[in-house]
Amino acid sequence: MATSDDYLPEADDFTKVELLSSEESKCLSSSNGNVQWEVAYKSHKLHLSLLSGATSAEVRYFVYVDGGKKESGLAVIQKGQSFDLKMVTPRHYMTTFVELCILRLNPVFKIPQESTLSAALSSTLEADEGLNDVMLYFGPGKELVQASKFMLMARSPVFKKMFETGMKEAESNEVTIDDITLAVGREMITYLYTDEAPNIDSMVEELWFAAEKYELPGLKARCENEIAKQLKIDTAAHFLLFAGRDCGDGGIKMKEHVLSFITQDKDTCSRVMKSEGWKEVKKILHLVNAVSDLYFGVTLNQQQEC
Repeated sequence: MATSDDYLPEADDFTKVELLSSEESKCLSSSNGNVQWEVAYKSHKLHLSLLSGATSAEVRYFVYVDGGKKESGLAVIQKGQSFDLKMVTPRHYMTTFVELCILRLNPVFKIPQESTLSAALSSTLEADEGLNDVMLYFGPGKELVQASKFMLMARSPVFKKMFETGMKEAESNEVTIDDITLAVGREMITYLYTDEAPNIDSMVEELWFAAEKYELPGLKARCENEIAKQLKIDTAAHFLLFAGRDCGDGGIKMKEHVLSFITQDKDTCSRVMKSEGWKEVKKILHLVNAVSDLYFGVTLNQQQEC
């Protein structure tokens, strides 16, 4: 974490807002306009909130009151949360300037563009005119979902290769997918047709695996965003296991995001390590060392706990 008082940012790193006390609030944006904040007087205290543009941010703040520098400090703020800026209780009608310098951002995962339904339908003159001409059998029970071969090929490089290279599925128009359940299979097919995954919150990990298997980066990014939304003290250890142990190389970005959440400050790190899920993380040495290396700069044999 950047904590040096000697940090000298570029001028355009700063965002500034002027406001008067007495329950006033104002919005301010980063220099490139991608990150939005709110500064507000509420209950006679000065609050800073991260509205959008990142899942969390570390900032250095400066508060000037009536032309004089009053207070400065560091804050790590999660999206949707409010942080009380350290300063004396403001007087009524006192003019205040708040200046922010962003030290670190954990951005929302960028969702790549894939072929939309309309683009897929117009992308080739060789589109199969038949609808629902492929039978997909999901899970151990081999439960059936019918779909369009053209749509599967247009949206997934894996399905495209399957049906173009003389594999048995190309001849039979039947695909058996034992490692994906019917519910997750239906959600994936819904995404292929509509770019939407309405039930992603209840099956995010299984859907991530489906997106990885069939090379759907947009769906995968949506799953990563959903995991970022569900990332809390009591879920952090579980998602670290998922990203670092179960996802392999495909979960590198997710692992980095979860590690950043856990190591954002001493209190968060300590509470995660006391959570029920941490008992399983402790069995995976490289994950424990990743937390220790990032937060303390030392390995497990040098530092055992926060």
